[in-house]
Amino acid sequence: MGEEICTDLDYADDVPLLASVLEILVLALEILHEESSHIGLEINWSKTKLQVFDDTSTPLSKVSVLDHDIEVVDSFVYL
Repeated sequence: MGEEICTDLDYADDVPLLASVLEILVLALEILHEESSHIGLEINWSKTKLQVFDDTSTPLSKVSVLDHDIEVVDSFVYL
């Protein structure tokens, strides 16, 4: 069997998404927004945060997704 990689950890209304490339994470958020809107759910963009673990890249302060600025944080509490 192939190795399975977990890219999200859904629990109740919290969904941490994991990606090794920023562009993939932005695409995942766009898809999550589109698919969840079909069933009447919305992303709370003001509560959406981005944590970067790559210390070799240029530090970001925010990332834009669908015209919403996502804050980049050093840490966050999950549940």
